[in-house]
Amino acid sequence: MNFFYEFLLRYYIQPAFALAGMGTESDDEKSEVQRYYRAEIHLKEGGQDYNVMGWEKEQIIHDILDQYEKHIHFLHLLGK
Repeated sequence: MNFFYEFLLRYYIQPAFALAGMGTESDDEKSEVQRYYRAEIHLKEGGQDYNVMGWEKEQIIHDILDQYEKHIHFLHLLGK
């Protein structure tokens, strides 16, 4: 089995309660849909439900190695 590790940039609609009442937006900005972005990790098994946006290069390398180690361990348990 091959190891897959990919980043998917996703955007979501910002919840209405986020920063509500801060008074930092103009009327034009209030009428636009506010979005926030996540760099989500997906493996062959599917999405991992965590965001690496803002992580340092070393942190991402460490995460890749951790996920690869788990993958190798899984293959070992399967006897492959």
